[in-house]
Amino acid sequence: MRTDTSTLMRGYERIVTLVEPAEVPRVVSGDADDDHVIAAAAGGQADAIISGDKHLLTIGSHEGIAIVGVQEGLARLVQR
Repeated sequence: MRTDTSTLMRGYERIVTLVEPAEVPRVVSGDADDDHVIAAAAGGQADAIISGDKHLLTIGSHEGIAIVGVQEGLARLVQR
């Protein structure tokens, strides 16, 4: 079964919360673009950031938000 882009986007819209952080603090020393990921996660009160990005994974967590690799992230989702 193939899914077209508009169907996929409607599916995401049902499960995604858009977040516009008030500020983007400097957190990730190796990559300033990753600071936006952390700010969005904090602004959206995320439980975790699932990433393959080495700069984010090195941090491990920020303000109680775990930063985990894909395998651990999938394991967390299966546990829910």
